[in-house]
Amino acid sequence: LIAISHEQASIRVFDVIHNENYVLSLLDPRHMAAPNDTIDQIRFVSSTKVLLGITNKHRCVLWKYKYSQRSHSPLLHHVSTENDWVVLPPISLQQNICHIDGGVSSQFYHSDEIAIAVVAERASAVDSNCNAMPASSSSSSSSLSAEIEKSSELKVFCETQLHYRYCNGYSFIQFAPNRLLICFEDKMKKIRTPFTILIVASAANLVFVSNREQAQLYRIERDSAPSKVCEWSELQCSLACMRVLCDTNNNNNNNDAAKVTEALTASPPPAVDIVACYRQHLKIYNGNGSLKSTL
Repeated sequence: LIAISHEQASIRVFDVIHNENYVLSLLDPRHMAAPNDTIDQIRFVSSTKVLLGITNKHRCVLWKYKYSQRSHSPLLHHVSTENDWVVLPPISLQQNICHIDGGVSSQFYHSDEIAIAVVAERASAVDSNCNAMPASSSSSSSSLSAEIEKSSELKVFCETQLHYRYCNGYSFIQFAPNRLLICFEDKMKKIRTPFTILIVASAANLVFVSNREQAQLYRIERDSAPSKVCEWSELQCSLACMRVLCDTNNNNNNNDAAKVTEALTASPPPAVDIVACYRQHLKIYNGNGSLKSTL
């Protein structure tokens, strides 16, 4: 397959074996494209089979090729179409991009999870008189390249793994990097955090969320939005779990619906411990956010 960008709102892909071609459009609503945006750069990451596109309005759009067999012989008989590509969530870069590349994320060591590196230009290259530097000669071009290199920065984006779990009648579904959907009984509640949710733990009607550097604890309410119980501005953890210290009256109840009702109506609310693991240490916090002990 050969992909070509014409600085338009699409990429044209040619299947040279079967003499076919088709268009991957930026107008697909899953790209959430800005009006009149166009694709200026493209790059294919062979290790993850992801096609990257940098747009004129400083966004990165992504398509993932569905087929990933180690042997490519079956694909020789397959006529490629636009349905072979899956649209991935876009990335807002908000800066001029000089270069982009990607590959398998060393954080996860898995071929389905990617990392994207971009070199972003901080400011336009200028001379000592604050005028834009021309690139008409090789010497001036070298000076311009050197100046841009000094005023650029490297950014690395890693794929966020969305969480989902079920615990004692509650379903937790992460549908965006910083948003969590909670389903119980016939109700749906949402939590929005100021950070990307990387860790989710729950017990009774409490849910703990963290980005490995800070954390928040929420209480799930039946007739109102989840309320924030406490917040840690600095809490390093790579794993976390919660345990209920004192159950409500029916300790032997195995019915999830009954557990939800008990947790929502318990007075006072169930006491819990939050266990956070970081490197060689386990830190145990109570439901008020205070540190109880370190192991």
